[in-house]
Amino acid sequence: MSFKNIRAIPSPEAIRSLIPLDAELSALKQKNDKHITDVITG
Repeated sequence: MSFKNIRAIPSPEAIRSLIPLDAELSALKQKNDKHITDVITG
């Protein structure tokens, strides 16, 4: 089974430029990312 791409899938950077994240949500994401990194690295 195969499929045909009708158009290219946008990159994450392209999506972020089209739909910017609110500053409050961006800060929350950075905080959560730090917690996840701390858990993984020990």
